[in-house]
Amino acid sequence: MDSTKGILQVYVSRGGLVDEALSFLTDIQDAYENLYALNLKIDEAKQKYSERSEYPWSHRKRKPPALNPTRKFSDLVLPDEKLIVHKVNIESPGVWEFIGTLNPLQQLREYAKERHERRKDKEWREAEEQRQMSLDNQRREQEVKKLELENIRLENSALQESRKADLENRGLETSILQEQVNLLRSIGYSDEQIRKLFNAHYYKPLSRLDAHANSGLLESMEVKVLQTEQSDGENQTDTDASV
Repeated sequence: MDSTKGILQVYVSRGGLVDEALSFLTDIQDAYENLYALNLKIDEAKQKYSERSEYPWSHRKRKPPALNPTRKFSDLVLPDEKLIVHKVNIESPGVWEFIGTLNPLQQLREYAKERHERRKDKEWREAEEQRQMSLDNQRREQEVKKLELENIRLENSALQESRKADLENRGLETSILQEQVNLLRSIGYSDEQIRKLFNAHYYKPLSRLDAHANSGLLESMEVKVLQTEQSDGENQTDTDASV
């Protein structure tokens, strides 16, 4: 796995109880270590697949190597690649900065971006449902405006189609997660094997962060490439996403 280091900036919108802060930090660390383990397992599978391609005569009729989740995911993280609290800024919003291996940090940011998009879509749908209810009430109360309401419905239908197309286009965008799934499929792993791996090391640990976002504690994430002494003259690469 690429050992490039990055800085994860996690913006929090409020303070919290000590227990809440401890839970938040634990879930961030667990998510990072699970993503680290996921990337490591995929890299190992890719390496073995490359060896099979290079020496096909020595691997004939063999199935892909085992791809099982591990309960000891934290043991797979190298000591110098553990997640480190780099800086804490207590303001409104506050910022927690963590240093770790770049790939897992980028996947955390991607999670934040996707969750933000899902939340926006939910809010949009709820607003549309409320608007539709209001229109229905108007239709019952003011039957004489039937034609006007029908025109509004047509406009809503066009908006919904546009929104649906937008969501489909976002779904087609290449993500780190989709690239990994495609890679494992190309090696020969079944969807069931892939599902078990990602459920253990991606969906479950990341879903625990949802509670912190829903409570208003976790607001957004940004990732920067950590600069080394050899690249002092280069700019940092920034990416951001709201939760």
